[in-house]
Amino acid sequence: DDSPLALIYSCCDESLTGTYPGHTEWIALPHSKMKVENTEGEQARNEPPVNHRFQRMIASRAGRNPRAAWFERDQNNYDGFPSLLVREDWHSETDFDLCQRYLMRKAPRLLMLHGLPYDDRERLELAAKAHVFEIEQYYTMYPEVNDQRRMSAMRVEAQLRRTAPRISGVKEKKKLSTDGSLSKDMRIFET
Repeated sequence: DDSPLALIYSCCDESLTGTYPGHTEWIALPHSKMKVENTEGEQARNEPPVNHRFQRMIASRAGRNPRAAWFERDQNNYDGFPSLLVREDWHSETDFDLCQRYLMRKAPRLLMLHGLPYDDRERLELAAKAHVFEIEQYYTMYPEVNDQRRMSAMRVEAQLRRTAPRISGVKEKKKLSTDGSLSKDMRIFET
């Protein structure tokens, strides 16, 4: 299949294409910048972060001799390019799940893309609900919003969570000594 696998670089001025590095590897947003939680099973097996495994998965699919090409796009011409910048059609359920976990965690950032189909924007908006602080951060850069009411609720939640006073936890009671000796106050209740 010769259709694009992942976006490596982009630019708005054709004269800049020659200034980009010549490598053909797609690089995931690092775990240090965007944490995608491993499942309990993945943690038990000490698997690397989702971001790293997804990057390796893309590299494996690209093959030993990956190719890169510049595509010229406009609002109406997407040349079969994946709407969320990487292909989502993975053959194994495990690979598909890994791809979806990465993309849905990246949802607040991906909502900045222009020309997203309604259904893609909808699932990104739903996934972004778990990351209200990022929604608040990127909201002004969203070219469109499917559900303004939902988006407003997420932004309000972020503001409330940011300004809510920190509630200190209830202090733990000291454990009773188990050696059988009771204090004078404790003997009062002893019958």
